Amino acid sequence: MIRSEPHPLSVFSLVPLNERSSRALDHPKNQPHVSYLPDYNDDAYSSERGRGLNIGFNIESSSPCTLATIGCEGDIIVSGSAISRIQCCFEVVQSTGMFRLTDRSRHHNTQFKGLDAVPFEPGRTPRRAVIHAIFNTEFAFGGSNSNLYHFRIHWHRVHFDIRRQIDSRGSDHCLTISDTSGEEDTALGPERFTQIHIPQFPKLRYRYLTNYPLGRGTFGEVFEGVNVDTGELLAVKNVTLPDTPNHGTAYKSLKIEIENIGSIKHENIIRYLWTEWKSMHMFIIVMPRMHGSVARLMNDGAFITDHNLTAELLHQMLKALDLLALRGLIHRDVKPENILYLTAPDRSYNFKLADFGLCNYATRATTRAGTLPYMAPEVLIKGRVSQTHKMDVWSLFVTIAVILNVAELRAQFRNPKLMGNPKSQIEAIQEAARHSSLLPLKMMAIVDAGQRASAGEMLDQLFHGEGRTTPKGRHHPATPQLNLTICHPESSRLSQAESWGSAMLMD
Repeated sequence: MIRSEPHPLSVFSLVPLNERSSRALDHPKNQPHVSYLPDYNDDAYSSERGRGLNIGFNIESSSPCTLATIGCEGDIIVSGSAISRIQCCFEVVQSTGMFRLTDRSRHHNTQFKGLDAVPFEPGRTPRRAVIHAIFNTEFAFGGSNSNLYHFRIHWHRVHFDIRRQIDSRGSDHCLTISDTSGEEDTALGPERFTQIHIPQFPKLRYRYLTNYPLGRGTFGEVFEGVNVDTGELLAVKNVTLPDTPNHGTAYKSLKIEIENIGSIKHENIIRYLWTEWKSMHMFIIVMPRMHGSVARLMNDGAFITDHNLTAELLHQMLKALDLLALRGLIHRDVKPENILYLTAPDRSYNFKLADFGLCNYATRATTRAGTLPYMAPEVLIKGRVSQTHKMDVWSLFVTIAVILNVAELRAQFRNPKLMGNPKSQIEAIQEAARHSSLLPLKMMAIVDAGQRASAGEMLDQLFHGEGRTTPKGRHHPATPQLNLTICHPESSRLSQAESWGSAMLMD
């Protein structure tokens, strides 16, 4: 007996659009997956608008990441001499919850149809693409013209937690982006206006579609997007360069950002997946979609409820800054808003340094840059002097102090009189550095950049050198040893990082 409505664990239904597809619904082995579709209405296909094959977590497929296989021996049975044993399948991507159609046929005769089709890209293996309510809503397969079976994908209103269903299937064996897309070098798209040094072009295009806006910055908007081949969620930054006398300065800043970040692969630095000029004044940067910023975590009180989170943030950002120092780069705008994060299923955080619009090579960095409360003394007071990676270390210290609101820094930074006086601003940071909870970090807040600790030295002192990439002794070997003695009743049973993280919340 046909269900009166879709199975409660189905995500979408396949509505037949030709006679052969209609007969597939009547196959005895497909009957358990057939239901009426009360909310489906399309006058163009009135004869079959009321029924469909329910696809989703209602089908117990052979693989936890596969919703259903279609073929002569699939979860959904279709027959014919031009149909493969497994013709195609629907998959779910664990890391994003996106759904994909994969062509597994011998003759590659599964295709998307209709005006909203984003077809499989020739030459890409495996042949797969994302399906969505607004694109790739029709597909067909079989025969030389890929049209023996033709279905429309009708999406349901889902009333269950998709992520929980994925986990219940055995998420350790489910698809992730890394399983399917690999780590490709950053690439520059069609370059029509200027020569920008960028890693080698990929053989295949980077295909994506954008959705809703995520935010707006100085030079443009950031939109959520999706990689139509893998299901990876993206942040697509549309950068518009102003047509003003300082247009060259804005372009130079962007060019430097692309040059620097395009060549870096590090777990704590945001990756640029694709870049492309759209016009003389508009540039697109595609990045992985993050879950939020440290500023957001700070405002949500996450660093108060998780006693070790601040230490983890410090460790990861020191690793990022140490790599930049190895490359001779300065970020020049380290602050909570420019540190993004991803959360793993075990609720751990992967922090990533982002927004390199002010980044520059250390040998070229002489201009005043950054966000006022986080600027190092050599920038605040001396302005146009040679700058080093040590200015990022100062900014990271201020970031940590602001996160913990040591010495009421957040309120002080809202005081226009303080922000208008460089000496008062520096003294406020020095007061925070004298606070007992930040004593292990005091070498990060030394006014004299020559005596200030490097990121590598802080990694040595706080985290046993874990994650250091710069050679030891390369940067100011005479820096004094840090005092990590912290008055904590359990310090003898905690690692240095754990002791520091716990002590920061005692006061």
